[in-house]
Amino acid sequence: MSPRVHWYIIAALASLTVGLQALGFPHCIIYVSLLSSAIGLGTHVNFESLAKKYISEGRLAGTSTKVLGRSGVKHSFAFSVSGEDGEVQVVADTALSVSEVDEVKVLGFYAKVYDVKPKAAILCVSPKLSPGASELAKQYGLHVIEQERPRELIPMLATTIDKILGAS
Repeated sequence: MSPRVHWYIIAALASLTVGLQALGFPHCIIYVSLLSSAIGLGTHVNFESLAKKYISEGRLAGTSTKVLGRSGVKHSFAFSVSGEDGEVQVVADTALSVSEVDEVKVLGFYAKVYDVKPKAAILCVSPKLSPGASELAKQYGLHVIEQERPRELIPMLATTIDKILGAS
């Protein structure tokens, strides 16, 4: 999908938001804003190119992956990288918001990470974590990437993963 088409969709969603608010649905702006951010991020396509990069290096990588936790529950992650032995090395998720991302997102991500036990976990956030969420992420040992422009999270994620995998 071209950038022009993305903007047309975002504009249509903005119009829909105004209409729904006029009809008495005040909270719809949050959902529409998140959807337009996800469209602007182009998550699926960008993560696929990132997966190809790690696959070419002999690793197992994928987008929208399900990883079996020690509890027997399958957890969904936006992106994951495993070694040839199948051991999960890195998992990543996104948390997009119109304002600061709160502690609830960090807690949810950590619960999945705790069960899966990867070598590293990265939360890609736009625009940024709240101070409380940031402190919680530090306490849990999560890597956090913050960027006001969601589209720039993908190259930042690649750089972070490269550093992590280079150190392992």
